[in-house]
Amino acid sequence: MAELTSEQNEHVQNMIHQLMEKKELDRNEAIKRIHLFVCNGTCSWYKNSGGTDTEFDIAKQTAEYLKEMGELIDQVAKERNVTRKDLMKWFHVFKCHS
Repeated sequence: MAELTSEQNEHVQNMIHQLMEKKELDRNEAIKRIHLFVCNGTCSWYKNSGGTDTEFDIAKQTAEYLKEMGELIDQVAKERNVTRKDLMKWFHVFKCHS
């Protein structure tokens, strides 16, 4: 099972925190929203949890939601000098492999 370095975890926590502040969300809701965008219902965590929850259907998400989440991830990646791909991969490890 993959594990994050402390630096990678810090990047993920920063992304969660920024979404919490921006949207006035609690931590669990922020993680849920990022998870939907990053894994969009295809990860093993989702499949192992039953996979019937339609809220994980990325096709049902609004264009505004998708744009907003993409911009957040891009902003955090730029601020932290990491790639979007890496940040999304690290979030997947944080959420789906822990």
